[in-house]
Amino acid sequence: MRAPPRLRDGDKNLPEIPALTLQVGASDLGSIEPGLQLKALDLSAPALDQPMTLKLQAQLGAAPLQLAGTAGPPGALLAPPAAKAAPWPLDLTGEVAGANLAVKGNIAHPTVLQGVDLQVSANAPDLAALGPVLHQKLPAWKSVAFATRVTDGAGGLAKGVALHDLRLTAPPAQVSGDMTLGFGRPPSVTGKLNATRIDADELLAAFRPAAPASSAASAPGKPAPSPSASGRLFSDTPLPFGLLRDANANIQLTAKEVTAGGQQYRNIAGHLVLQNGKLRLDPFAADLPQGHGTMTLSADGAAAKPPVALTLRAPGLALKPLLAALHQPPYATGNMEVLADLHGAGTSPHTIAADLNGSLGLAMEHGTVDAKLLEKLLGPALAKANLLGMLSRGGTSQVECFAFRIQARNGIGTVRALTLSSSLLSFDAGGSVHLGN
Repeated sequence: MRAPPRLRDGDKNLPEIPALTLQVGASDLGSIEPGLQLKALDLSAPALDQPMTLKLQAQLGAAPLQLAGTAGPPGALLAPPAAKAAPWPLDLTGEVAGANLAVKGNIAHPTVLQGVDLQVSANAPDLAALGPVLHQKLPAWKSVAFATRVTDGAGGLAKGVALHDLRLTAPPAQVSGDMTLGFGRPPSVTGKLNATRIDADELLAAFRPAAPASSAASAPGKPAPSPSASGRLFSDTPLPFGLLRDANANIQLTAKEVTAGGQQYRNIAGHLVLQNGKLRLDPFAADLPQGHGTMTLSADGAAAKPPVALTLRAPGLALKPLLAALHQPPYATGNMEVLADLHGAGTSPHTIAADLNGSLGLAMEHGTVDAKLLEKLLGPALAKANLLGMLSRGGTSQVECFAFRIQARNGIGTVRALTLSSSLLSFDAGGSVHLGN
């Protein structure tokens, strides 16, 4: 039989409690986390001013959960926030669903989580096994590893957290760098990241939302809803400029190799700044499948009529991944040379086009184009020439040469050059177009 605990006055305004021990048996903790069952918890310390030892065994759904290690003296958790800082050590290891977690370091003020300096690492041999634990489906990636040094921001972890020497290794990406997250209003993120490799195709495939169930409108015998009420070339759908006001960011990214749309892009470097609704990507550069490309982009989401500006110099821009990123059908394939210097203002692609100024030049050799796109772009003009019969056959046309240059002023585009030589038809054209209409 254990001796009863003894209590007496001690130094440092703390009672003296020798041989502190806490034991908890099997318990249902489903009210805290669905499916969480505590098997055993053992917590002990020789005294309030001595380190604690922790051992926990639990079950989270079908996954066993273990946590063990040591922590600083329990008396430090009773000290007032204004007390003199003293390192409160923490050394814990855990395991759940085959994944391992380790936390080691010190906290100066554990009661308010200030002065945090911890090394954190995690390894998951099979990421999909963590899906049931996190209540979401995760990709079946093997050998996923994460490590970083965690410190708190000004005001403690409640105000922000800094991740130093961050390292993430997963099948689709290897990333390292530093990042700071601020939890104010709006939240903020600052980072300088370097990626050895990123497979954007695999990332998008892994986290793409599941297709919604077929609606009644698409049931057999009922026509599908029209994708566009206006039928304009430029969409009337409002752009999400409001999202630019929801956070601030300052991120520098470099990547040695990125795969997107089956294409390889190398030596990517970009700097994105988002502050008070104003977005600027400058510079952004990459080695494309053909040549070196550069781009700048700016937008002011704080304005009632947001101004947008784009410059792009790309000698070999792959069309397939570009159309996919814009959620457009694969109208064309091949590499396009693009020279653009455009600016306008508006809340949708249509209103921006109606206010567009600047120039755009396109050129392509040895690609393909869908006849449906030619009909959409050139149908009214070709109808007058009685040439639409060629396009009505559908299919694709082999493009030997395509060149297009337009100069825009207040939404009126003057075509300086338009030449197409293809297996379906060849023509030269000129004129002007009212982009708002």
